[in-house]
Amino acid sequence: RIRPAMQAVGDERVGPIGPVAMPQNEFDDVNAIDPGDMEPDHQDFLRVMSNERRGVSDSAVRNVAMSAALSDLAAIVSSASAHREKPTRFDFRGKKGPLAAGSIPSAMETESSASSNPSPSPAVFLMIAAPSKDQAIAETNLAVEAGCAGVFLTNPGFDYPQLLPIVRSVRGLHHNLFIGVDFYDISSIDAFPILGRLAVEGVKVDALLAHDGRIDESREDQTAAEAAASARERSGWAGMHWGGVALATTAAGAPARHACRPVPDNLLSSAASRGARFLDVVVTSGPAQGEAPTADKLKAMRAGCGHSPLA
Repeated sequence: RIRPAMQAVGDERVGPIGPVAMPQNEFDDVNAIDPGDMEPDHQDFLRVMSNERRGVSDSAVRNVAMSAALSDLAAIVSSASAHREKPTRFDFRGKKGPLAAGSIPSAMETESSASSNPSPSPAVFLMIAAPSKDQAIAETNLAVEAGCAGVFLTNPGFDYPQLLPIVRSVRGLHHNLFIGVDFYDISSIDAFPILGRLAVEGVKVDALLAHDGRIDESREDQTAAEAAASARERSGWAGMHWGGVALATTAAGAPARHACRPVPDNLLSSAASRGARFLDVVVTSGPAQGEAPTADKLKAMRAGCGHSPLA
């Protein structure tokens, strides 16, 4: 049996999005009829007639119902995202071992070939700084063909809102590819809510690369990193946090307030160890963009990261 779309509550009727004021008992004659005993076309006629009697068109009722349904859907997706288990370095793609062991299969690798070659190997991700959808898609296709493990979409030279439709387009064409973002012009605390909203839309972003991991190598307490962790949790976003530790501060377009702090050589291991407490992947570099880090720096930070991955 189909219940009446409007139920009486005193002098109001409760519709899809809340009470609708109307004279008491205006629709008593309608509610007295059991719609389940009527033919479908008669039910539609009665519904339309009832709506028209109170000056509401049938299309308006459908629009209200659709709006309510979309709101419910957004709430369901948001709730599911907030309760979904957060991926970590120990479950990078849900099928293999620790990310630290270099077990990420490439975009071209099959499950059979991955299982037949279990030895650890580095994973390569392509940074794509394309200001247009077409260019970003073309470069992502090249990354997939080259066997990269994934891509990071970034925005040096243009504002982050321009990057969002690019992210949506690339994800729409590559459903299973690892896709991360690198917002040059905002901090991780500001980025997490944006990623949470994308998740509600159904746009999966696997990782955020933040130039500043907000790690203070000289202190045991990490107030700034804890604030970022709280923002991440509140956002409901379920991706990975890649954060800069002793990362080059001369990246073009990166505002100084979001640049990573320099770390003395004798504190590199300590900085990496503290970063591993808050970051899924510790990210470092040479002294400037395009310059390789020294072997000594990598050894010190690798030791500090322990089992956590280092990029």
